[in-house]
Amino acid sequence: MYSREKLEEELKIYKERLEGAMEAGDFAWWEMELPSGEVVFNETKAKILGYSPEKFEHYTDFTDLLHPEDQDRAMKAMKNHLEGRKKRYEVEYRIQKKSGNYKWFRDIGRITEEGEKDDYRKVTGVVIDIDEWKKTERELQTYADVFDDVPVGLHIYQLEKPDDNSSLRMIYANKITETYTSIPVEEVVGKTMDESFPELRKMGVPQV
Repeated sequence: MYSREKLEEELKIYKERLEGAMEAGDFAWWEMELPSGEVVFNETKAKILGYSPEKFEHYTDFTDLLHPEDQDRAMKAMKNHLEGRKKRYEVEYRIQKKSGNYKWFRDIGRITEEGEKDDYRKVTGVVIDIDEWKKTERELQTYADVFDDVPVGLHIYQLEKPDDNSSLRMIYANKITETYTSIPVEEVVGKTMDESFPELRKMGVPQV
């Protein structure tokens, strides 16, 4: 049998480990009570944004910092969940740091507690720092735009198995290739060369 003191000690250790893991992984938990709008959260998100935790007591303290282009989308995502149209609240948005710059986050949550009176509900979730991922996404899009503007057909393949040239799979093709092949890009990207152009192997054209 565990004593109350022992249980409290183990819960404290577990909480410290969880907080440490969250801080290392750049994500944080949060809870919001409705209809009051009061929020409780671990301090990671506030630290990431450069604010003191005391700044955020009500959900509007967060929403007031959302990028203007993201506010309606974030509010709609929460409304859709609360009104039962979506099983969970899930949205990506930019929020303003104390420095004035914006940082990207992914927010996921759901109703975890409901009361019988006064419309009481508790929504619990996690928020994840995806700023670096978004930067990478923008860089990849820049490269894709460059490839799309090149006035010659480009196919990019990945050899999935080093010793098997039949595993040569197309991972990208620009739109102008359709002019030469008469095949929509959507029909060849993701397929192997043999699947898309079997006649090349029959003709003895080198695959790699």
